[in-house]
Amino acid sequence: MIFGGGSIQSMITSLKNNSRRNKDYYEKNRKYGIVKQKRIPKQENPLSPEQKEAIVKMIRKEQRKQLVKNLIIFVVVLVLFGWFVWWLIL
Repeated sequence: MIFGGGSIQSMITSLKNNSRRNKDYYEKNRKYGIVKQKRIPKQENPLSPEQKEAIVKMIRKEQRKQLVKNLIIFVVVLVLFGWFVWWLIL
């Protein structure tokens, strides 16, 4: 006597049905011509090394600002949570 035969078979059937149903959006709509490929135009004047360096510096500066903001929010939430837990204990 095999235990769990019915549940195993239902699991296999469920997995098969999910794989049939969950097609990628692009894969499903490609045959109908709904999805169109977007091409990036070729840049005629490539960036100079100085321009590339300036862009990299600007991106790093923005990332640093975002990190500082996230850290400040995290610390404030952590302090408020700690205060709330301390208030519950007393």
